[in-house]
Amino acid sequence: MAQKSRKTGTTTKSTARRQVALVEGAKPYQPKMSKAVALGAVETDLGERVRLRDFRPTVTPLSLEERNLIIDQAEIMLEQVFVHLPLKRAMHVTDPVQRLRLLRLRHRGMDERAFQSEMIDIFTDLRDLHTNYILPRGYWAKFAFLPFRIEEFHEDTHFRQYLISWISPVNTDKNLKEGVIVTHWNGSPVELAVGRNAEREAGCNPDARRARGIEALTLRWFGMSLPPDEDWVTLTYTDGNTIHESKFDWEVVDNSDLPPLLMGTTEGARAGQAGSGWGIDLKTALLQEVRKAVFDPQAIQVEEEREEYRAATAAPVTSLTVPQRPETSIFSGRLPPVWPSRHAFRSRRLYPPPDFRSKRR
Repeated sequence: MAQKSRKTGTTTKSTARRQVALVEGAKPYQPKMSKAVALGAVETDLGERVRLRDFRPTVTPLSLEERNLIIDQAEIMLEQVFVHLPLKRAMHVTDPVQRLRLLRLRHRGMDERAFQSEMIDIFTDLRDLHTNYILPRGYWAKFAFLPFRIEEFHEDTHFRQYLISWISPVNTDKNLKEGVIVTHWNGSPVELAVGRNAEREAGCNPDARRARGIEALTLRWFGMSLPPDEDWVTLTYTDGNTIHESKFDWEVVDNSDLPPLLMGTTEGARAGQAGSGWGIDLKTALLQEVRKAVFDPQAIQVEEEREEYRAATAAPVTSLTVPQRPETSIFSGRLPPVWPSRHAFRSRRLYPPPDFRSKRR
């Protein structure tokens, strides 16, 4: 019996080896980029990078008249258009209209950052991703990033832990590797840093705010988030044996040097096409595209090749007729139109920022 068992076990292992050998993943049509090639691609995609401390003095503050205009527009939209205002007041114990009225009385003594921070906070407290305050045009094109990404995980305990999941080719710290555990952020436990970021986000529940808070640790779009408070980050992390501490500068890039983002959506909005009204989460969509440019240049290359192939093989379009949705509202013709200004508020509709152009092309 013992010999038979050993023979059966040997046969089973051999069969398993043959089965494993037959299982293969899809082979890419081209090899993975080397580190040097990936670094060159990322530097091309991102274009000019400036340190955050050098970017701060370039921000042009709003005039008092522009601030008053923004407050007036926000108050009209929330009080006369935003139908969920009573619900949000009851759910989140907030009164955005009264806060705007008080801000109108106090903003003369505020600097630019304090004013914009208060405007963002008023809309964030609504906890409604469909109703946002988009910062003025001077902020739209800017993104700030650190050369790594942090994600959350649990392991045999109920305590959250945070690891480095992606590292950009532009990173120069040799000790930082994927999989290391982050313990402290600027000297504070990383859990506290995530909590502070989460309170600034508009998610309707704590888990949604936490997810956005983790994302904002290393990547931000200035269209809906102010520049980070700190010019650089001191990161403490461990590989299980050694504790390391590294300093990373926040870097800022401009959208004019990035590959085309939201291709079709931005152009469609300018052309008045129906697709421009899709209710996407603008902030998340933009950050996902920028993340590819920072961490995965090969994905950018594949997307560019795909668009070139589609353009080369597409049939010529002689005419384009966009079907119009029939007017069925009982209030048709009774309400005046509401037009977005350059100080944009987004409610139930997407008003995208200017076109993103690729430096590579």
